[in-house]
Amino acid sequence: ITQLQSKGGLRCNVIANAANWRLKPGGGGVNAAIYNAAGEDLQRATKECADTLRPGSSVAVPLPSTSPLHQREGVTHIIHVLGPNMNPMRPDCLKNDYTKGSKILHEAYTSLFENFVAIVQSCMGKQNTEPALEKPATAVTSPNDSKTKRECNHDSERTKKHKLVQPNTSSNQAREGDSKRSGVTTTKTWGSWAQALYELAMHPENYKNSDSLLEISDDFVVLNDLYPKAKRHVLVVSRKDGLDSLADVKKEHLPLLRRMHSAGVKWAQKFLEEDSSLVFRLGYHSVPSMRQLHLHIISQDFNSASLKNKKHWNSFTTTFFLDSVDVIEEIDQRGSATISSDDRVLAMELRCHRCRSAHPNIPKLKSHIASCKSSFPSHLLQKDRLLSSSTMHMDCT
Repeated sequence: ITQLQSKGGLRCNVIANAANWRLKPGGGGVNAAIYNAAGEDLQRATKECADTLRPGSSVAVPLPSTSPLHQREGVTHIIHVLGPNMNPMRPDCLKNDYTKGSKILHEAYTSLFENFVAIVQSCMGKQNTEPALEKPATAVTSPNDSKTKRECNHDSERTKKHKLVQPNTSSNQAREGDSKRSGVTTTKTWGSWAQALYELAMHPENYKNSDSLLEISDDFVVLNDLYPKAKRHVLVVSRKDGLDSLADVKKEHLPLLRRMHSAGVKWAQKFLEEDSSLVFRLGYHSVPSMRQLHLHIISQDFNSASLKNKKHWNSFTTTFFLDSVDVIEEIDQRGSATISSDDRVLAMELRCHRCRSAHPNIPKLKSHIASCKSSFPSHLLQKDRLLSSSTMHMDCT
């Protein structure tokens, strides 16, 4: 497990470690191997996060860039996790109580995956000059564990997104090679699961048999979002290498953005011909979770089982979502789009996107919006930000 990249060719940023309760090296097995490979940097980093670990809990430790395991294998985080104990020579022995042991084992796995998702989420939305996975992630542990922190809601669906594409394990390395050939320099490391759109955009011919792929052109591909947040939700994905997100877009890319917008309008019109009751909005996430510039075309009913939490809702109904017409206008006038990396808006209270009433949870919000007849906010009714059967305009210039 400490040589996944050098020996197996597998890019692995996060390693789970079956630790002991004192979070000390040694003891043989995986724990000793990981501590030996990571060096004293891991011991110091672990000490900063927690002194001990309770059975059924875990702690995520950012691995310093000076660690040999980080430098050689690209590992950025170690998640220490402690399962149930049946050894009477150690604390918290369960004395063969396998019912309680199963419960603690379930808690351990839950904590482990919560920590992993928190690490992924800490990477999303940060367009920095350092690799995103090197940012410190805080721990998800029991209140009884010392010197620990808790961060983030979790959204495991992000890690499953777009199974249409199975990204290869060397996608980061391939990206580096492609970038050198094209003269493009990237500033963010994306997890392998976040590479799916890039792989599809660069090699759409490999996915022509997929039902999700709707259109292929020289400039973009159009596909159904595999976890749609509304009745109709498609993506127009740029095929230009080096455009990971809006942060990379400059004035020279305006013709491409206009063609992507036109494609989005075309598909919105097609869907409106099938269901005239729909209303569409076209836009970009300020900080996307998937690599490769992509435009969302999403109906405003938000009637989808895949819309499950605050993050989903707020990513399409707050300032986190940038209307395509405004992005094009701002880049035309200023040369780039104004992007905020502050993702706190994703944790804001749930409000109806029409009447702006507040709701305590997603089920109650969905129940409300299914019957809300209020007009959309006035700013959305201007400049073709909303497309409907009565307001459709095809001119996107």
